[in-house]
Amino acid sequence: MGDIHIERKIGLLGSVIALIGGVINGVFMHIPSIWNAISPVPLVACTLILISLWGIGNKTGDSRPFRNYLTSFAAWVVFNIMATAVFSAGVHSAVINSHMKTNSINLPDIDDPHLRMFLILAILLVLIGLSVSSYFEMRTWKAMHEISGIREFDNAATWFKWGAATMVVFIGFLFVFIARIFVIMAFNGLPESLERKRTDAPASP
Repeated sequence: MGDIHIERKIGLLGSVIALIGGVINGVFMHIPSIWNAISPVPLVACTLILISLWGIGNKTGDSRPFRNYLTSFAAWVVFNIMATAVFSAGVHSAVINSHMKTNSINLPDIDDPHLRMFLILAILLVLIGLSVSSYFEMRTWKAMHEISGIREFDNAATWFKWGAATMVVFIGFLFVFIARIFVIMAFNGLPESLERKRTDAPASP
């Protein structure tokens, strides 16, 4: 048996921060000064959960939750970087276009067709990234359910699956919110120790 009481507390803290941080970011994203101050919150939450899952993987001999959550986090980072690059390219293109028309450099307006096209593409990249991230997070909690037997992990996996499938039509955000509540409940219900996986019992991918 592996003692996971520290990993349980870290995972519970990280999952609570992930839920609260997601709500705060959604509310204040339109206010740049506030959003810039709180945008690292999801990064802190992901780091804590990764530490928790890494410890659980070491003590149970099953690294699937850690590997899938790391992939989920990497997808979120990569697609956000791509979206930022696309939006920056759109702003640059709109500025150049404005300069060619007026012979002066002006900040682009949101009605500029170049900027709108790049903005839509950037939003699509963010939504696709969130969908891919939710898919691998679904696999994370599915594996945690198999390891721990905690039903709430399976419920979280189910809601993340629906979130991944519907993120591009925005309703996925609600499903992910529900899933994060189940993750909190699951970490809270984890026992102080988990049985180490038998080496002769193959695990599903």
